Amino acid sequence: MRRIEINPVSRIEGHARVTIFADERDRVERVFFQTTELRGYEKLVLGLPAEEVPRVVSTICGICRAVHFTAALKALDSVFGVTPPEDAEKIRRLVLYANVIEDHAASLLILALPDLVGERDVFSSFNRIGVDVAKNLLKKRSYAVKTIEMLAGRFLHPVSAVPGGWSKRPERKEVELIRKYSKELVQLGMELFDLVHSLIGEVQEFDVKSLHYLATSGKGAEFYDGVQKVMNGDGEEVLSFSERDYDAFVRERVEEHSYAKNAVVNAGGQDFEVITGVAARFHAGFERYDLSSELYRGLSEIIKPQVISPVRNYLLRALEVVYCAEAMVDIAENTDFTGPLVNKDYRITREGIGIVEAPRGTLIHHYRTDGSGNVVKARIITPTQFNIPAMNALLNEGLKGRGANAEAMSYAENLIRTFDPCMACSTHSLDGKTMVEFEIVRKR
Repeated sequence: MRRIEINPVSRIEGHARVTIFADERDRVERVFFQTTELRGYEKLVLGLPAEEVPRVVSTICGICRAVHFTAALKALDSVFGVTPPEDAEKIRRLVLYANVIEDHAASLLILALPDLVGERDVFSSFNRIGVDVAKNLLKKRSYAVKTIEMLAGRFLHPVSAVPGGWSKRPERKEVELIRKYSKELVQLGMELFDLVHSLIGEVQEFDVKSLHYLATSGKGAEFYDGVQKVMNGDGEEVLSFSERDYDAFVRERVEEHSYAKNAVVNAGGQDFEVITGVAARFHAGFERYDLSSELYRGLSEIIKPQVISPVRNYLLRALEVVYCAEAMVDIAENTDFTGPLVNKDYRITREGIGIVEAPRGTLIHHYRTDGSGNVVKARIITPTQFNIPAMNALLNEGLKGRGANAEAMSYAENLIRTFDPCMACSTHSLDGKTMVEFEIVRKR
């Protein structure tokens, strides 16, 4: 038995490994994507006052902090039985959109770029596209970071959570800056789209009939609020459910080879393995704003729900940067933020569910409290949990029968990165170490 390790695999977030079983001809027979960290946040928040939960769960991940914060805050609204005022919701949307933008930009420029240009590290990749180009894109990304800092109190791990609203009203000069920054972020999205489009070469497509798509939808794809829609491989809606009904449709299952629970959609006693994130949201549609609508219509000519083309996920991330930036422009130019920020008409229900679209897909937070308002039950279902079965399916389809060698390892890493998995969201390490291993096991 020979073992090949990449330790750690570069440019993914968290701790995981892929184990490949090879036959007697040294050909890949079976592949397992394995999460090897131990998750803990559903236990860590037990006993906390509910109003502290958004600030705590934002520390689950240094990448997805504002989306966890927002999902928990929406759940907190339900716990307190209130609907936030319009201005508060718009601020939340700005923070959420800004997090999606800076996350997608970092994913494309730091994690994906070496794969796209054929380099082994980020700095060599910057040299390939031009250091000045990279600096310009990173500078524009910083406007999303600054927006979060202004509105949420801090960039890393927001603090402005209030049940039924928001704690910090933006000053007039901050609103003006956000209007300016939002327009720069639209340009960031367009430049990222053009860059990625110029770099994508050969595209592999998978025909995996068993997989479905899961995305939040309103009038097309929606990030903050909407219904959760499940679509089949033809892009047809097979079912939908609301936040309050998710528990009747979403099921977690334990796999003996992984610490992460896999999440599936269950309907009529049948489990549907789903892809969530950019591919699913794309099939929900982007036709609200001018530039993103134009990009969406063009991509719709080549991206069909019947096939999965993982490398095109990079284009879809750039499309979403444009869409979210246009949404920010819309809010910033049409809101003066002088209205109420908090609805204090509390009617305690002791239970709340919040669902938002994180950069990687549908994110669910569910909390129950006791009579003193302390958390007694917590459930967090992350996009990567939904995507693990899909990653396993595509790894097996793409690698089966290939030689079990370094080329197969590189192929597996590249494919996994198209999903941009966030392992810290799906699990948590007790010792804080991050390590990814590839293991090849040969039959004798």
